[in-house]
Amino acid sequence: ITDGAAVGGQTYDYVIAGGGLSGVVLAARLSEDASKTVLVIEAGKDESNNNLVKGQYADRYQQAFNTPVDWAYETVAQSNANGQRQIMRSGKALGGSTVINGMAWSKPHDFQLDAFESVGIAGVSWASLQRYMLQVENFHAPDPSQGVTYTPSCRGTGGLIDTCIIGTPAKFEADFTAALRGLGLPFVDDLTCGTPAGLGPMSHNSFNNIRSDAYRAYLLGTTKPNLTILTSATVGKVVLSNDTVPRATGLELRDSSGQTYTAYARREVLMATGSLRTPVILQHSGIGPASFLASAGVQQRVDLPVGQNLIDQVTTTTNWNIDGAGGGGQPITWPRFDDLFKDADAVRARGMLENNLGAWAQDAVAAGAAGSVAGIQKVLEIQRDWILSRDAGMSENYDYTYGTTLGWDSWFLLPFGRGSVRITNADAYGSFSIDPRYFANEFDTLASGATARFTRLASNSGPLVDHVTGERDPGSATSNDLDDWAAWVKTHYRSNWHPIGTAAMMSKELGGCVDARHRVYGVGGLRVVDGSNLPFQLSSHLMTVLYGLAERAAELIAAD
Repeated sequence: ITDGAAVGGQTYDYVIAGGGLSGVVLAARLSEDASKTVLVIEAGKDESNNNLVKGQYADRYQQAFNTPVDWAYETVAQSNANGQRQIMRSGKALGGSTVINGMAWSKPHDFQLDAFESVGIAGVSWASLQRYMLQVENFHAPDPSQGVTYTPSCRGTGGLIDTCIIGTPAKFEADFTAALRGLGLPFVDDLTCGTPAGLGPMSHNSFNNIRSDAYRAYLLGTTKPNLTILTSATVGKVVLSNDTVPRATGLELRDSSGQTYTAYARREVLMATGSLRTPVILQHSGIGPASFLASAGVQQRVDLPVGQNLIDQVTTTTNWNIDGAGGGGQPITWPRFDDLFKDADAVRARGMLENNLGAWAQDAVAAGAAGSVAGIQKVLEIQRDWILSRDAGMSENYDYTYGTTLGWDSWFLLPFGRGSVRITNADAYGSFSIDPRYFANEFDTLASGATARFTRLASNSGPLVDHVTGERDPGSATSNDLDDWAAWVKTHYRSNWHPIGTAAMMSKELGGCVDARHRVYGVGGLRVVDGSNLPFQLSSHLMTVLYGLAERAAELIAAD
């Protein structure tokens, strides 16, 4: 339905803000109990027949950008990168960003998910989430003729999300693999087993050239009398009771006609509008840092660092001319510290990580990007140990071939800098400020340069030299000096569109906003279940983990 009047004044057991990945999973699972009523409020609509998003990665990726399916949020001018503003892609549809993303299906290091316990969250771990990540997957094994590897024990079958490995064998792929292995990167048979560092074949959530997005997989074609989905309607704020410890009683929304309504929740309000929208709605509800709310003219009800701790990555693209022999199935590369930094560069980078965390934590707090020096420093120490002590895949080099081009999209996966999302006025349906603070952190800048530089090393290694006929971007004007590459990256980057952290799942003492059951601290009947929960970036694309968290959350909510 699209008429807000149909839900205005009505009461449901669960009212869900956002019909993206997490909102769809919650709606599908909670409505399995026929005695419970569920309302989903989504700003977009059903795009399951939109050919710009329906097809598989190679055919359609990015074609839906800057169309009505893309929120296309704009950042503030980035003061550490020549004042550029960046566009942050976000899906505006049932299914959310699973409708427009690159469909990459991977999982992080097992020890990264185990780190939730180190930030005060018991019950979230590799073992607990792997159970759910396997549960959602329906893996279609590759044909032996594709020549790609996988590990059956790491794959789920019978779940709702179709996954497969795209790619065809060609001499180029074999030579590509040999070149990277010659540089010392281990070959990983399957990037979903919890050990991604090295190089291995990427899986995608699609099958038979159809994207397996959250809405298509979980809800398309199903009708339940206890499930209502309101589309083309924007959530403005959470309605809170006047109690000393406020309770969420509903959601205020504006429908496509411009009318404002309130839908009420008998049991719980569930926020699932993503890392860029969830903090805005909570802040307009009076939940957030005092300084953010006061400057926007909103009365504070609950003091939490909502909207702080924004973490996004930056992507650069480098290109080489090749002999046209690529078949599109080459593995994806996840280099480690020792793969990216050699000799004096390694000494310099290691020195930053060993000596500067305290200063970086203080900088984040001073910039309004973190609430607690001790809390942010704890997370930075965890990230440092992943990189220096655990050999984490610290960057991703996502390579592709088309025609006579070898292209690399490359990003440093584990940024140490933090940004914020904050409201700028009291209009719950107006504009707001997104400041990722790209390159505010010196190590992020250096690591981004090293990540891009690695593609030059790889493209000129081993049997790849038989295919590469020249470097197009950045070209010979950029030397091999790391500072040259870092400078180049600052003027040739984009958002990686992986924002997280703005309602982090950590202990309240460390600067968290929600507990291990996704409950917002200091508010009754309110949970957040989306990418804003992740307190740190991971050596993976995020979608698979978010499915695991959403499935787990649905069980917890139903049990409570």
